[in-house]
Amino acid sequence: TWFGASAKLMWESDSQKKEVIPTSQLYPSPLPQAVEPGNGTGLSGTYYPGDTITADTKPLLERIDPTIDFDWGVDAPSPLVPRENFTVRWEGLVTARYTADYTIHVLSDDGARLWVVSRPINDSDVPQINKWVDRAPTEDRVIVPMRAGSTYHIRLDYFQKRFGAKVKLSWSTPFMEKEVIPMSQLRPPFDDSQRAVNEIIQPTPP
Repeated sequence: TWFGASAKLMWESDSQKKEVIPTSQLYPSPLPQAVEPGNGTGLSGTYYPGDTITADTKPLLERIDPTIDFDWGVDAPSPLVPRENFTVRWEGLVTARYTADYTIHVLSDDGARLWVVSRPINDSDVPQINKWVDRAPTEDRVIVPMRAGSTYHIRLDYFQKRFGAKVKLSWSTPFMEKEVIPMSQLRPPFDDSQRAVNEIIQPTPP
């Protein structure tokens, strides 16, 4: 109705009058069993000039980013990267802690593309989120079924055109509040020993 609101959950049987189901007979659903947190170090981040990545595009910076939770504003991500008109490709592996339908959240200013699949990602694969546009901070979401302890390939492409720069990669489930995907559940696509976290690697001059 326009005014009051009410709801009752009741039961009855041949030998029992209709009644509100008592608290003594109601139990919350048990939470799915979680696997132990991983020992990840983050995703491989490769920073490029412009808003298009091709086979000929030379990277400005390569490093391991422990999480994707950046609010650069009008600053540059690094002295090696311009404040505007740059692209980042984060890629690697993500491991689920629960068996659930995960909602993957991508907040970006400006554009973003996201892939999360159970096999290596090809450039011809269609992204599950595809918002390659110049825009104010906007969150996009996609639901990805995951199994506890299973590892999935992930790639997030982000571009910054002008003004403020922001990007965040989070997840949630029906029983887990939204959080930035933690470093423990992210691994680069190569052996961790090859690069230290946040190590800056400049490309070899042509």
